[in-house]
Amino acid sequence: ECRGVCGKRSYVAPEQYLNGEHDGFLSDSFALGVCLFSLATQAYPWQTTRAGYCKQFDFIASSGLQAYIARRRLGGFSLRLGDVLSQSLVDLMEASLHMRPENRACLGERCFSDPAASLA
Repeated sequence: ECRGVCGKRSYVAPEQYLNGEHDGFLSDSFALGVCLFSLATQAYPWQTTRAGYCKQFDFIASSGLQAYIARRRLGGFSLRLGDVLSQSLVDLMEASLHMRPENRACLGERCFSDPAASLA
């Protein structure tokens, strides 16, 4: 478990702002989702994940990533992100960027504590 806010504003998992303990692995999964979005679109999905400070984040938190992708236009084009991103990629990003950490995709860290999975 971790405490406090750690990381750049665009990558910080929203639960870090709640002033309690949070799962560092699930925060890393969230940051990975931001990386995937940024690599695929050449832009951040939001400027900050602090509620009330960024319209894009607030929209995604309330309406979901799928709705945001369906609406967001590619810079200078009439195409929307939903027209060019594969559904598989969107599903992966959505699983990593889930606002509730208990519903977020994990990176398999539980296998490291399982003796049966150990290579030693």
